Amino acid sequence: MKPTKRRHLRFGQRTGLAIAMMLALQGTAVAQVPGEAGAAWAKADAAYETQHYAEALALYEDMALKGDAQAARLAGEMLLLAPALNDKTVTYDPVRALHWLKQAASAGSASAQFLVRRIEARGLAEPDRSAPAPYEPGPHGC
Repeated sequence: MKPTKRRHLRFGQRTGLAIAMMLALQGTAVAQVPGEAGAAWAKADAAYETQHYAEALALYEDMALKGDAQAARLAGEMLLLAPALNDKTVTYDPVRALHWLKQAASAGSASAQFLVRRIEARGLAEPDRSAPAPYEPGPHGC
């Protein structure tokens, strides 16, 4: 009997799949949000569904600034999943993602808590220490 080869997904692939599923399902919550907040959710979801990701991210971040934990989670997930969106207008930003995910995690979001632990455990939101120091001119201005 030949042993089966196990396929393991890397962190980014596993997380990307999970986040993609969460983002796909998140539109169901809009119908339950009343008034002005519901209109903001509808607009953000419409932007996301039509692949206007930068607009959707800006709307989610705006709602997150007003205290919406679900919007904070989605903004964090979009920033973390940016390479999978295949869109150049939203860039991968684990530091900003961590900010929004921590806000959602503190409000009790289990998926945000999971992602915060993964980002911190892997050190993804730490500054890049391998980058060269910025140029500083010498004492004679050269």
